[in-house]
This record gives sequence, C-alpha cells and structure tokens, in this order.
Amino acid sequence: MKIDKKKADRNLQYARRWLQRAAKDFETFKKLVPFDRNTNKPIRCSDPALATYLLQQSVEKAVKATAIASEQYSISDFKKSGHNSLLLIINFYGKINTRLNLLGLDFVTQMMNVNLSEGKIKLNEIECQMLGLPSPLTGKKINFRKDSLNESAEHINQTLEMLLMIRVSFLETIRATFAVPPQMDIKKDNFHGETNGELLPYLSKLVAESLKMQTEAKEQLQVMDEFISKLGEIGFKPKTTKIDRGDTITNYLGIWSFCAALLMLSYYTFSHEETSRYPLRQKGNLRQGKIGCDDYTDNVGIVSQLGKMGYLASLTLNDIKVELEDIALFFAVK
Repeated sequence: MKIDKKKADRNLQYARRWLQRAAKDFETFKKLVPFDRNTNKPIRCSDPALATYLLQQSVEKAVKATAIASEQYSISDFKKSGHNSLLLIINFYGKINTRLNLLGLDFVTQMMNVNLSEGKIKLNEIECQMLGLPSPLTGKKINFRKDSLNESAEHINQTLEMLLMIRVSFLETIRATFAVPPQMDIKKDNFHGETNGELLPYLSKLVAESLKMQTEAKEQLQVMDEFISKLGEIGFKPKTTKIDRGDTITNYLGIWSFCAALLMLSYYTFSHEETSRYPLRQKGNLRQGKIGCDDYTDNVGIVSQLGKMGYLASLTLNDIKVELEDIALFFAVK
C-alpha cells in the first residue's frame, strides 16, 4: 500500500477552499456578535437570528471541508443530505471507522480500549435516527432537530466549557511533558539499531530518564512498533527525527477540533439553518420545534451563548486546518 500524493493534494486544495468560505461566513458573524474576551458573552447583537444562521453556515462548510478532503462525497451527495451537518459528520465518522479496519489499524484503537465494531453500530444507530428511522437497537425514534432547538442555555454552556477544558488539558499536558527537557532531539548518530523493535525501547528509555518516568510496558512498545511499521508501509513518513512541541500541539488540537468541537458545534447549529432565515405566520412554539427568525430571543438557548459558541468556533476553524491534510492522506492510500 502507498499514498497517492497527487490525489491527496488535489483533495486537500479543494477542501481548503471550503474552509476558506467557512471562515468568511464566520468573519461576518463576528461583526454581528462582538463579545467580551473575559466572559465570552455577547456585548450586543442586533440580529441574533442572522448571527445564528451565519454560525450554522460556517460550521456546515467546515464539516463539508473535512468530507471533501476524503473524496468520499460529491456535491450531489451534499444536495441529498441538505444542510444537515450533524448527519454528515456522523456518516463521515462511520467511513473513517471502516477505513481503519481496511488499513489494518484497528489494533491501535484496541490499545486505546476503543471497539470499532461497537462504534460502527452506535454510529449507524444515530444515523438512522437522524434520518427519522427507528433505532435498530431499541426501535425508538429521537427527534434530534427538536432536541437541538430546545437545548437550554445552561446545558449548552456546560458542554462548551467542557470542550474548552479538554483543549486546555491537552495544552497543559503537552507543555508539562516538554518542560524537562525543553526539547528532545533524537539523532541518528546516537543510535545504531536497524529496526523499530530496537529503536522504540531505546527511545522509551531515553524519554523516561529525561522525564523521570517509568518506561512503557513491553506490549505497548510492540503495538507502537507495529503502528509505526504499518504507517511506513502506507507511506506516512516522519518529516524529521526531532520531536517538536509545536507540531505535537498542532496535531492534538487538530484531533480535538475534528473529533469533539466540530461534532458538538454541528449538533447545536444544524437545526437552525432554516428556522433562522424565515418568519412564521404565527408566533413560534419552541417546545414543538417550530420557530421562525422573529423568535430568536433569549428563550432560545443558543442565542445567549452566541459569544462562547463563536469563541469555540474560532478555535475550531483554526485548529482543524492541519486535520484536512491528515484526512486527505489517510483516504489517498491505495
């Protein structure tokens, strides 16, 4: 197996154009929703319905950018799914699940106590319910759109705080790990082994001594060895032997943006694509999931959280840039 670099680059360039459009929508959103940098609360918003719509559009285009990078979807596919960014990202996670198995990388997820088979079943269940079908497991139906519209400001705030806390935890962990020593540079001249099986124990011992930690278990080293060998087989080669703190932060935040932040932003915004644009003949009923653009007051949970939602979206749009390249490479293996 090897990576079709031309295919990956072609898909990446197109995906970046989608992300650029997402950024433009977000720039207009920011003009409507200036917020206090300390509290992330909006200072004023003259048109919360329009601001919500622009945020939804920005998130939707970011999700489609990740899908475009994989070349697993066409524009006609997007027309079929409409503006349902939550449905698209759930479906895309399913394709990644399948791809991991196809490339023989499922042993890595097993080491992380992640069962791909169970994950596939759960993703399929959510996708069915998103399409209005009963759960294959319970037979019950869930109206995700109505539930999303009715999310309270308190619950949205708690979720956003959790996502931001996870991001901060990533940063603090990486910074602490690289604090002593400030950087680790493993040079070829310092090691004369010929295989990863020899290199990994050596590297583990070196890092552990520097950080005053215990070395990994033999089984973990074997998994790392297999993982690196497999990546080498399909063309994922490290650009340098230097373990760089900045690159590590960028990569981890890319994963955070795609696997956590973008998913929750999709859930909170996808239901507002149409309701935020048009007025209803009569006053809306939020509990029934029927509102129009005139009904976007503080009674709608997302309205009072637009500032914090915007802050999270700004981080996500920036952090996900590196993930587009990884997705393009991952799906260009042939």
